[in-house]
Amino acid sequence: MPLFSENYLVIDYGSTLIKGILYQSGPGGKSILRVESLPIVTLKPEEGEKPGSEELGEYEYNVVRFIQSFFPEEQNFILNLPVDRTYVRDIRIPVVNLKHIQEVMTSEVENLVPVSLDEAEVVGSAWDIGEENSNVITFTTKHENLEALVVPLMRGTASIRMLSVDSVGLASIVNLLEPAEYQGRVVGQIDIGGEYTIINAIKDGMLVYSRQIPYGGNAITKIISEILEIDYQAAEQKKIELDVDISDDGRRPEKPEQFFKRNRIDKKVYAKIVKLSREVFTDLADDIERSILSLPCQTPDHYFVSGGGSLLTGSFEFLEKSLESTVRRYPLEMGGDSNIALWATALGTGEHYRLKAVQRMDFLSGPFGNTLRRSEFNFNTLATPVLFVSASIILLLVSFLISILLDQRQIKAYQLQLQEIAKQIPGMTLKEDLIAEAKRLCQARLQTVKGQTGGVTVLELLKDLTDRTPSPTELKFELKRFSYTDNDLTIDAEVDNIAQVGSLQEKYQASSIFSKVEVVNRNLLPNQKVRLTMKLTLKQNTTAFGVDCN
Repeated sequence: MPLFSENYLVIDYGSTLIKGILYQSGPGGKSILRVESLPIVTLKPEEGEKPGSEELGEYEYNVVRFIQSFFPEEQNFILNLPVDRTYVRDIRIPVVNLKHIQEVMTSEVENLVPVSLDEAEVVGSAWDIGEENSNVITFTTKHENLEALVVPLMRGTASIRMLSVDSVGLASIVNLLEPAEYQGRVVGQIDIGGEYTIINAIKDGMLVYSRQIPYGGNAITKIISEILEIDYQAAEQKKIELDVDISDDGRRPEKPEQFFKRNRIDKKVYAKIVKLSREVFTDLADDIERSILSLPCQTPDHYFVSGGGSLLTGSFEFLEKSLESTVRRYPLEMGGDSNIALWATALGTGEHYRLKAVQRMDFLSGPFGNTLRRSEFNFNTLATPVLFVSASIILLLVSFLISILLDQRQIKAYQLQLQEIAKQIPGMTLKEDLIAEAKRLCQARLQTVKGQTGGVTVLELLKDLTDRTPSPTELKFELKRFSYTDNDLTIDAEVDNIAQVGSLQEKYQASSIFSKVEVVNRNLLPNQKVRLTMKLTLKQNTTAFGVDCN
């Protein structure tokens, strides 16, 4: 589980639709932020193109178009390789250690696939580990298939987080079900896509068997295209409009006359389409039964069916009767108008990504796969430095907390000492703020001492100021306000003109009591009088008693 939340986009490239689920994963688990789908646009090959090049061009065009339309800001992607581009092999090897199984698996597969492993990648998973042997399912594909899949996403800082197989992603959807649905039993999966159908067998939640049948819902589209003589795209839309019902004749409701008029189709033509569609599903059921006969485990208890082909009316009843087994939809909800049958592979792929790296079937896990990751940040290269840095930060925090505790104890000890000292001072009141109380007491006693030792009193200051203020005949002076502190006094007064301000300042400056006389403010009044504020600072020796209350 990542330490911080991250977004990643699961892309399921089908035959008809390209689908995407945007996940957000973090410490609180994962959640679906958004789901989107877009019809795949078929590109016609241009004259002179090499065979197969149009397929890559179409894939790249649709993937880029899909991302730019709905998820232009996303950088982390999860992809699936179509199972028809892999070689699926079931092997039994004489190894029972999981680590050794991964090491031996590739060499065991080498003689079973028609490609050189120098140009191919192998992934697999052991689903049954006995006392002496292990059963393993493997998937092998060429490097060129993997490169073609990631080419459209190799832009900027984009990162491929996982590259698996669609049948593997489909198998992992069972992890979203209740454990009772798959634990202790074998369940089957039938995913009817457009170009092919996937058959999976799941035992105790693990994929043990996977095969693909090379046809699906597109076979019915081709039937409609040929019978109605319309192009493939129009036939795909017509298949939806006709709502072909492949139920048994006795259970199939009769279509009203308006249905045939609206769709401009004859009853016999429609009956022919239904007949041929039933034949497609008959062949499909026969192929599924043949696949079941080759299972390396017991027959599934029931089957979960998904894919666009499963949306055909009557398909569940038809398969249930043909296979003589229970056929079910996944008991899950997507929310909104999304049908779980179309999103099974994408949902399962999101669950497969949640597994630990060693448990995933991921083509990016090998040396060649690492070259396809491009801009993915590899935390392992910095694991040791980060470990040391983390340990240092933890030690720093611990030491910081310890120092705080020690400081708190020291402060408490000092407070106790202050309280003991305060008890011995007459007149001292034991309050919370002992410093403020001591300062108040100091200033009160200093005032008393000043009075007793002949310090300057308010009366003395007033007398000195009165003596030095010129008589009314010399200077028109009107006192407005007078304020006094331990260190200075402030006078607000009014004189007749601006020239008298300097004269008054000189008179006060000649006093032996004041060290400094300054005009703080002067305002010229309409009648030419001047309103001034003077600050007179007392000389230090007049208040020096060897005590500083601050």
